[in-house]
Amino acid sequence: MKIIFKAFYISASFLFLITTAVFFVPWRYFIYLIAKVFRPELKCFATGLTRLFCSTNQWGDILPANAISVLTVEGHLELDSFRNLFHQRVLCKRDQKGKLIFEKFYEIITFFMGYPFWTRETNFDITDHIAAYDYHLDGISHFDESHLKAYLSRVMSDSWNAERSYWNITLVHGYTGKTNSLIIIKWQHALADGFSMKRFLEALCCSEMIAEALPEMQFPSRSARLRNLISEFYPRLEAFTETTKAIIRFPYDSARFKAGISRHEKRLWQKCVTVKEDEYHMTFTKPFSVKAIKSVQVKFGVGFQTVLFTAVSAALEKVLDQCKLPMTKMLLADCPKPLMSQNEGLTNSFYFGNICAPLEATLAEDRLLRTEQSFRSHRISKTSVGMYYMLEIAALLPGSLPWMCIGFMGQFVHIVFTSFPYFGEMVLGGYSVSDMITLFGSPHPSADFKVAVSGSPNQVRFGLSLRKSVNSLPPGTAWQKSTLVIGHRGGLGVDELRYGALNLDSNLHS
Repeated sequence: MKIIFKAFYISASFLFLITTAVFFVPWRYFIYLIAKVFRPELKCFATGLTRLFCSTNQWGDILPANAISVLTVEGHLELDSFRNLFHQRVLCKRDQKGKLIFEKFYEIITFFMGYPFWTRETNFDITDHIAAYDYHLDGISHFDESHLKAYLSRVMSDSWNAERSYWNITLVHGYTGKTNSLIIIKWQHALADGFSMKRFLEALCCSEMIAEALPEMQFPSRSARLRNLISEFYPRLEAFTETTKAIIRFPYDSARFKAGISRHEKRLWQKCVTVKEDEYHMTFTKPFSVKAIKSVQVKFGVGFQTVLFTAVSAALEKVLDQCKLPMTKMLLADCPKPLMSQNEGLTNSFYFGNICAPLEATLAEDRLLRTEQSFRSHRISKTSVGMYYMLEIAALLPGSLPWMCIGFMGQFVHIVFTSFPYFGEMVLGGYSVSDMITLFGSPHPSADFKVAVSGSPNQVRFGLSLRKSVNSLPPGTAWQKSTLVIGHRGGLGVDELRYGALNLDSNLHS
């Protein structure tokens, strides 16, 4: 009965959303025509997830949904040389039709009659977006890991200039006293998601080889084109059918999931209401060996993400237990996954996906295997597909209506967990990229803790973000060392989770 009631509520809200969107479609086209006449500099609507990331209750506000990636380059990169490299490989990169692939690096979002539009940044200057940080001016003689974490925490909460595109890059030389360079890339989620930023990194760091000449264009015959259309028809029809089923079943599937996890919807920590929600403690772990992770993965037949998520859940259980904080048997997490067919360039094309994995577990192997079951259910679930299209429909509405109409889809989660490990060789300016760290913050109402996993070919790191408003974890608490051992030979060690910026020091043993 509880599931039926929830499904009815979601269905009614869903129908209201569709009806409202259909009502506003003619008005939306009218606004577009008006914009083309009176504001010709406005290019196109900001749609989909980009629309939802770019505004809140106030028209024109930019959400504090930011991400930072830190690359370690084993050499000294001159600022002017890097700017020229970035301009050639990224800003001037074009597709086969001659269109700029990363054009959004030139653009900002501006509002016109309640709708967000993409428009060109006025007087674009690359020096406004790429600069060097001289820490000596701040009285720092040796820029080490602690200084980097404090710097990232400060940069994450810095406001954006509304007249400039929502990205900037900072070079830091001599990290930890070595002859190297840090490349700190910050961007706003309205500009792109982490999956498309991975393509940007490929363009920036993997273009050392001279591009081969494009083959001569060959046009297929009429019969060949007909065969291609027939061969593509059935897969597209099947995909359309599956999508339609996912949308129709979304109210029931969503209600069933919400009813099943409702008893675990309990906050894990207390918060101070006077501290801003968009301020974070930032930190990152010691490197995890990719070889060791894969040994655990192969031994137990689990996914790569499963091993990484298990480390987080085990560490959280440990710190909650030692702090005598509320505990729940299952950990609710939002784990985004990319769309299979993404366009080139900067996009926001991914599925929100919620999982329910064990937080309390008696045996390490049991935790690992049950977490794998959760991820398998997440991979085959169609609920995220239905939610994706509901968000796309909501993005058609003006002003703050999208947020008012999609409130029924909100899901309580304890953490946000995402991973996009980068295993390709990266070279920049003739120097190898030896390390990569990614951190992010989002306005999710319940997820005060965010985890992002990224890395280089041989290692991965966890980027951890904790809202500063969380005040129930005592600062300076010393945790005893503990180890989560998986099996006899493959092991996953979780050393400590310490408040300050949630410092999770982890080791993997093969």
